[in-house]
Amino acid sequence: KERDPLEPAEMGCKQSEPTQDGPLCPETVSTMDHPLSSDTTSVWNAFFKDTEILSQIERDVARTHPDDPFFSGPGAESHHQAMQRILLVFAKLNPGLKYVQGMNELLAPLYFTFHTDPDRDVAKHAEADSFLSLVSVLSSFRDNFCQQLDSTREGIKAHMAALSDLLEQADPPLWEHLNVTTQEAVLH
Repeated sequence: KERDPLEPAEMGCKQSEPTQDGPLCPETVSTMDHPLSSDTTSVWNAFFKDTEILSQIERDVARTHPDDPFFSGPGAESHHQAMQRILLVFAKLNPGLKYVQGMNELLAPLYFTFHTDPDRDVAKHAEADSFLSLVSVLSSFRDNFCQQLDSTREGIKAHMAALSDLLEQADPPLWEHLNVTTQEAVLH
């Protein structure tokens, strides 16, 4: 009889014992650990969600201030990586909010300021200080980033309507211009 290379014994594991450092035996892989599991508590489900968030963060960070040599010149890759780590950790610690497009634009001046500080002790902790500053900044208006609140009186749409009303009273020609250009942009 020919040996089947996919048999657990041929793969180097015993059917009755899970292995820590060898190949996974089919019997020891639970549905929670299976990469195709659709269970929301699966470690693979979390991995794929993290990968999706990181992909969005990477795209946005790569587009951060492309005309600024700090973000696009020599050494920019290390700055991008630091910003990606900061935003991913923020997203993981704030699962209700996650990462929202535009957070990279809030982080950029914070990271730049700390990283270019003339005091080298401050500069070497730029990543940690930038993270804590981002948390502080976002905590004061995080509701504006929460999509579930967009149409409530606490959400961004209500804030934008209030701002529009103030602008209409303070500078009617500017308000009219912005309304016309906004409508044209929506139509195109």
